[in-house]
Amino acid sequence: MEIMDSSVEWNPSNGYVTGYIWDRLKIDSNCESCARLFSLVVTGKHLFVTFKEHDEEKRLKYTSDDLINLIGPLDEKLYAFLEQHGTEDQLEVKFK
Repeated sequence: MEIMDSSVEWNPSNGYVTGYIWDRLKIDSNCESCARLFSLVVTGKHLFVTFKEHDEEKRLKYTSDDLINLIGPLDEKLYAFLEQHGTEDQLEVKFK
């Protein structure tokens, strides 16, 4: 089951942003119920993540394609929102 339509425009940094968010949430990659949120295989959606690795050891989070498809567009919407409203006072009120 796909979370989002595969016709959604894909941004190469979405895999990196999704992994960063997941890392900050401290999701345990050894958690059995969370295992499907991580990718066991590096795909094209992880290309930007692989460029950020400094050596052969994988330290960054490689999240599933479904998670990238879910979080990636949210990140893009946040940037669009901040571009329009970023200089306004009480920005957090606009999220409610």
